[in-house]
Amino acid sequence: ACSRQEDRQAWQELGAHIHGEGGVAIKDRSYNFRTYRSVFIGSELVDWLLENNFYETREEATQMGDTLLKNDIFHHVAYDHSFKDEYLFYRFPEDDPLQKKIELGGPSVASLMGECGVTKAGWIESKGTIFWNKRYIVVKQDEAKLFYYRNELDPAPRFVVELSGITVREEPNDSKKSHYLFSISSKNSTILFACKKSSDQEEWMKVIVEAGGDLSEESLGANGPKSIHEFTCEGIDGEMISLSRYADCVCLIVNVASK
Repeated sequence: ACSRQEDRQAWQELGAHIHGEGGVAIKDRSYNFRTYRSVFIGSELVDWLLENNFYETREEATQMGDTLLKNDIFHHVAYDHSFKDEYLFYRFPEDDPLQKKIELGGPSVASLMGECGVTKAGWIESKGTIFWNKRYIVVKQDEAKLFYYRNELDPAPRFVVELSGITVREEPNDSKKSHYLFSISSKNSTILFACKKSSDQEEWMKVIVEAGGDLSEESLGANGPKSIHEFTCEGIDGEMISLSRYADCVCLIVNVASK
């Protein structure tokens, strides 16, 4: 087993203690005229971890609670919060009345991150019908799949892309200035992504190709940048700078990168 699987086994053991006899109080609770079945309170779990000598400080116990949540041992009842030492409701999957629906919908981000084979996960902008939307995607190389989520707390992906045979292509930035675009395409559909840095664009394209996608040999051609003024770069203070501001200046470009 890889280290992720070994860690997950340890977290599952701790979760079983928390959920079992003598564990944190799990019961129906009400908030804003709504009843939530079989839930526990975040601050009470922190109390339990301290009382049972798992940790010495509330900060340490809260960090472990967040680790358990991120690894799908339990979740916030509405999938809206990370773990907090507050009066927030959390629930174990086995107590969730929606569990069957979630299982049919696919794996959560947390369950994927607890497995081996994930080569990249993170936020990216995706082009909708009208607007650009910030979304969370996970590339799992061993399954040749890209999982597309609304956010990192989603109980199931909005959809899953089979990467085998998918074409990965760098795209011009006509629809998203000062960003670096690429697309993944099948015979029937195309998804357009945008990154703020060229290094992020390159890394996403690389891991998708390594997971089974085919890199398009087509260049940007006439649609590509025609001058340095169409590029952006990161300034010394971390701010992204559009070179278009220097359109009326003589520019000298020097490569100062070194290792």
